[in-house]
Amino acid sequence: QEYHTPLRPSGFIWKFRLLSNWGDAHYVGMDGLEMVDEHDRQMLLLDGQYHAHPSSLAVLPDCQNDPRTLDKLFNGKDASRDPANSWLTPLIRSSAKREGNVVYVVFDRPATLSMLRLHNYSKTPSRGVREFELSVDDTIIYRGHMIPNEGGRRRQSVLFTDDRKVLQREKDYVLPLRFLEACEAPKLVDVGAP
Repeated sequence: QEYHTPLRPSGFIWKFRLLSNWGDAHYVGMDGLEMVDEHDRQMLLLDGQYHAHPSSLAVLPDCQNDPRTLDKLFNGKDASRDPANSWLTPLIRSSAKREGNVVYVVFDRPATLSMLRLHNYSKTPSRGVREFELSVDDTIIYRGHMIPNEGGRRRQSVLFTDDRKVLQREKDYVLPLRFLEACEAPKLVDVGAP
């Protein structure tokens, strides 16, 4: 792995790069993204603290009134299968010259993270995020996969804490190693030299 995953990372600018989806050629989306602070409380985000490139389907002609806008990613209605409570945007493939799809969350003072709760796109699972990367203040701290949201799959948690109560509570929501081993993408777990 080419980065260090810290306990309780802290910073001003959080960047989520959506590196791939589960096969749709045109769109990528999520039903929800929750950031949880070092006190195990969900961070409440105000309009203006987050933005994305591209922002949503509303950037496309004939889609200006589509309800699947970025604010739905943080509205707390993450488990809903109602498309109005999800975020969908045109897929932009990343390359050496462009970052692809990016979501930014910006704080006025350093924010400390203990966990992410991710809810992948449920209406059309092939449009859900497959691989993503998280940076804080331009330092990569995590790169991983999201399970497709097929049949109303529950949330997925990414942990940045060693709190035993949180680890116990979230253990069923952490991406299982067997899933990573089954992915066609390069293996992300460093098992050391043979």
